[in-house]
Amino acid sequence: MKARTADPKTVPALFVDCGAEDRYGLANGHRELHEILDERAVAHAFELPPGDHGYDFVRARLEKSCASSANA
Repeated sequence: MKARTADPKTVPALFVDCGAEDRYGLANGHRELHEILDERAVAHAFELPPGDHGYDFVRARLEKSCASSANA
């Protein structure tokens, strides 16, 4: 996993979100990625709001995701 080896000084700030009730299990990987990035002091935003992996979740989060990505 690149998160374990990337130079924290050169990685752009990251914003990744995922619904806590994601039916594909992506929330587990999201938590693991957050822990690795935190341990390595890689700039990132971690959010795990309620929701599933579907268009309703994406539509509800899209504006924040795009704004956070632009500010990274």
